Amino acid sequence: MLSPAGLLVLLLGLLASEAGAISSGGRAQGITAGGAPGGAGADVLEGSRRDDPGASSGANTDDLHDGPSCAPQRPRTDCGYFGIQQAECESRGCCWAPTATAAANKAEAGPSAPAAGPSAGGGGGGAAAGDPSARPGDPRASPNDLPWCFHPNGPLQQPLYEVAAVEQDDGNATTRLLLRLRPGSASQPELGPDAPRLRLSLQRQSEARLYLRVEPTDERGVPEPRWAVPRELLTRPPAPTAPPASPRYALALPGVGEEFSLRVTRAGGGGAQCSKAGGHGPGSRSRSRSGSASGVTGSGEGEGEPLLHLGGGGGGCLVFKPQYLALRAQVPRETNLYGMGETTQSEGLMLRRDGSARALWNSDTPAVAVGVNLYGSHPVLYGITPGPAGGGRAWGWFLANSNAMELAAGSEEVEIRMTGGIIEMWIFAGPSPEEVSIQYQEVVGRPAMPPRWALGFHQSRYGYGSVDELEQVVASYAREKIPLEVVWSDIDYTDRCRMFTFDPQRYPEQRLRAFVDGLHAKGQRWVAIVDCGITALPGQGYAPYDRGVSYDIFIKDSTGRPLLGQVWSGPTHWPDFLHPEATAYWGGLLGEMYGKVPYDGIWLDMNEPSNFCTGECDMPTAPLSSSEDEEPTAGAVGQARAQQAAVRAAATAEVASATAAAVAATNLSHTPLGPGLGISCVLQCRQPSPEDPLSHPPYQVNNGNRRAPLFTNTLPLSAVGYGGVRQYDSHNLYALAEARVTHAALRLVAPRERPFILTRSTWSGSGRYAAHWSGDNGASWADLRRSVGALAGAALAGVAAAGADVCGFIGASSEQLCARWLSAGAFYTFVRDHSDNASPPQEAYRWPAAAQAARSALAARYSLLPYLYTAHYRAATRGGTVARPLAWLAPADPAAADEARSWLLGDCLMVAPVLDPDMDWVEAYFPGGGGTWCRLEDLGDCHTGPARHMLPAPLGAAPPLLLREGCVVPSHPAPGVTTAATAAAPLRLTALLAAAGAARQGDDLAAEGLLFADNGTAPDVGGEGSLRAALAAGASLATSEGWLELRVEQAPPPPPRQQQMSSTADLDVRQLVVDEVVVVGVPLPPGASNQSALVRFGMTVAVEGGAAAAVPQEALAWDANARRLSAGGLGLSAVRSFRLSWRAELTASGRGLGLQQRQGSVSGRVEEQR
Repeated sequence: MLSPAGLLVLLLGLLASEAGAISSGGRAQGITAGGAPGGAGADVLEGSRRDDPGASSGANTDDLHDGPSCAPQRPRTDCGYFGIQQAECESRGCCWAPTATAAANKAEAGPSAPAAGPSAGGGGGGAAAGDPSARPGDPRASPNDLPWCFHPNGPLQQPLYEVAAVEQDDGNATTRLLLRLRPGSASQPELGPDAPRLRLSLQRQSEARLYLRVEPTDERGVPEPRWAVPRELLTRPPAPTAPPASPRYALALPGVGEEFSLRVTRAGGGGAQCSKAGGHGPGSRSRSRSGSASGVTGSGEGEGEPLLHLGGGGGGCLVFKPQYLALRAQVPRETNLYGMGETTQSEGLMLRRDGSARALWNSDTPAVAVGVNLYGSHPVLYGITPGPAGGGRAWGWFLANSNAMELAAGSEEVEIRMTGGIIEMWIFAGPSPEEVSIQYQEVVGRPAMPPRWALGFHQSRYGYGSVDELEQVVASYAREKIPLEVVWSDIDYTDRCRMFTFDPQRYPEQRLRAFVDGLHAKGQRWVAIVDCGITALPGQGYAPYDRGVSYDIFIKDSTGRPLLGQVWSGPTHWPDFLHPEATAYWGGLLGEMYGKVPYDGIWLDMNEPSNFCTGECDMPTAPLSSSEDEEPTAGAVGQARAQQAAVRAAATAEVASATAAAVAATNLSHTPLGPGLGISCVLQCRQPSPEDPLSHPPYQVNNGNRRAPLFTNTLPLSAVGYGGVRQYDSHNLYALAEARVTHAALRLVAPRERPFILTRSTWSGSGRYAAHWSGDNGASWADLRRSVGALAGAALAGVAAAGADVCGFIGASSEQLCARWLSAGAFYTFVRDHSDNASPPQEAYRWPAAAQAARSALAARYSLLPYLYTAHYRAATRGGTVARPLAWLAPADPAAADEARSWLLGDCLMVAPVLDPDMDWVEAYFPGGGGTWCRLEDLGDCHTGPARHMLPAPLGAAPPLLLREGCVVPSHPAPGVTTAATAAAPLRLTALLAAAGAARQGDDLAAEGLLFADNGTAPDVGGEGSLRAALAAGASLATSEGWLELRVEQAPPPPPRQQQMSSTADLDVRQLVVDEVVVVGVPLPPGASNQSALVRFGMTVAVEGGAAAAVPQEALAWDANARRLSAGGLGLSAVRSFRLSWRAELTASGRGLGLQQRQGSVSGRVEEQR
């Protein structure tokens, strides 16, 4: 839902753009306003460390004689403040370069407009890459601001490190470089002192994965304590014991006494590692050489495509200060970049390479805001070089740093800036984009396998006022015969927005329980929202609060008291999900809730975490005099754990007493949510001191596209959790930790069910536990188009189940918009209609066209459930994406690089929906290298790329779905209105033959696929009750023979005498039947033609363990135009391998014709000979 914090951020962005007046407390970006950044800030990060993963090694060099410059297209680091003028900027020794679009904004605004743009650094936003319909100055048109006044961005301006020593470890799989700061002046001293000594470690962890770690050391070379992402949230791969045999990367390293640099390039063929020929003695130089196909090293000097290139003749590639870390890498301008954070892009998928700063800081900012950091942060960057030269080869970087971060991508360089922690980075060699996704997930975790019901259609709304209203919604979907799988409840069901409660009037527990039981009886589900904030209600028997105090689970403020803030329910504390007792606390609450009303999934919202207040807060002081002697109950403080320190217990008692008195005096505990409560902060809050180095670090990332303070509408950065972990370091991890704890809790609450969690806020690895939606979007055509980018962004971050609020969350949708959105959204990997309480209802049955679109599109989706479920299984067990950009299939095709109007669903399907009003056709791009695509609906309208083709797409129909040649796809030709009813229906196997590779001996044409099935809810994915079968087909042009087979690789055991299944399981896979097969592209006998040949087909089927039997002629059908052969009524068990074989032959004058030819009406056709 759109929280007041999110609304405030959006309004501030609009105001900032209009007035150009948002500043960062009058501070210059990068310049402190009170106290030297060294003093308190120098050691501010010490002691916040939660993890010390094993180190690795690395380094390299390449010459780049590039002096200091003011290059507008290089990454810019602010050197000014809002309103700074050119003369003052240049007097600081900085560069002045107003952006063209910002200058245009100023010209339009008139002579009274400020001289600088809206950022704290005097930056102006550019509208060039934004929404073309938005007027200049609108933040929706300005994806990021560019500072007008910025530090010289040539490498000579940065501090230089040189190699002091080189060490080898782990059987030469690990190289460590000990670096020392070269004497001389450092650039940007206002950001703090440079670390005098660094240890850089490189681990060659696998053939495609290289690990880089940089951390400061003491004089003995021992790493100093620094914050790192905890192991419980990021399980690092174990250190290697030997280097990989054939790495796909090569290293170039400097020798002792040389300037630090590092060059990682793509190795050819067998690959190569760092050469040891020269040793690592003083003055020696160790360089790798590009590997050849034979594994022999080539001519050296780091030749090959760059995977990571740090440094060169001028240095400047590495900065390490107490609260400012930076990496600057050379990246060729022809490389397309993707990923890095969660941002609604105005158009396309690629990152802008104009030097603008893209922040990674989790923020309760609605998805309608374009070009700003949103709810999640995913520090993973993909690089793809298309065209003949690059060949579409890809690489990836993952930076395991949870501090505030930003990426600035220039035309030739990429700079990543961090505000703390260490530099911990993995480099992935690909070489395909999908392989990079898989390699990334090997580090952060593969996506969770959703229960099958989660692939159905979900209906939600903030504002369903009662159980009666929910019943009316369900009945209306049934009346209109629109599939409805899951009903969702927003905070409406709770008692005054307090978590783990039920409203006694509108959602009484027993009534809600009966409703949910009724859903379950019909094969439907219920998902409930649970916000992370716990209402501060001491002395009132509110278990979530009382137990939180007992467990000492709440995050503390700087005085040691439970941090007080505010969300929907009023005064609030936040659980620490990194606390060792978090699962016990949270799981207990979820378990009790489940016992009352058995939900099927949990929706985690407001978990950036969002806070309606800013700063450290107290209850209002005025009412306290009437009840200041009230004491908390024994359950609040008296049950606190024995090991709790006395000062902590006293502080807890103090805040509990004050909160109890204030709640009683202000009657907040007995007031339903109204216009006043939750819309503005009612607490008394203190803004952080400008001297506080956590709240005002030396460097402010581009938060909110206006360099807003990081503590805005979230927890104070000085707030502390278990073990001294500060929000300054762990803020971005809060939602990931909550999802992890919730997932573990649900495994305990319902041990025979597969958990389903939807989370708003994310970090890398959240996909291991949860699905994700893009957040509070708008009911507009622009938001519909941008949802494609949001779907792709989640996939690249490692979240397989993702989508956007169908029909739009904010604002009034329309019949046509909702119909088109239902059609497109039916092929998100997670599809849910959701809207705000201030918006008109927009359920699919509200308009005739929308209802028809929902029936058509959801029928197509449900028919493809076996394919979708198998795609999720592949991602969960192998890694990779389910929904993916076209560039992931055709990375060498430049036209596919930024294609964001269609997407791939698994390996075999393309979705090409209408995304614009008043259109009955859609122009779809068919990428080069993707082969032939045929419309799944009739398997006759076929196209080959690279080309754009117009496809009919009438309003109310399912979107064009294109099947890729070479695939065998399982489906249900007669889907039901629930996934349970659909899963038990007979299967169809559809094969679109393509030219076979050299590995397929005897076949000229081939296709392949996979079928995975289980009971839909088993927590053990791929367990003994599962079915996994390889699907394959082939044909010979010379003999006119072909075959299609299902080869069982894993089958469930025979049923026990008394079968025990999950209470919500939707299928016993032993009952699955393949009833129909369809093969397209069947070769004809020599001399035959599509239009006139009279062809006779004979088909046999051989089931495992049995003899071959003829398939009756009446079961066969042939479409000459589409070259489609089908067989129906087969009734073959899917848990036993079988093979269908056919042979085609010409007949004479139609006599003896065993198979009637049907002339189809399709316009396209597959090529006769491949």
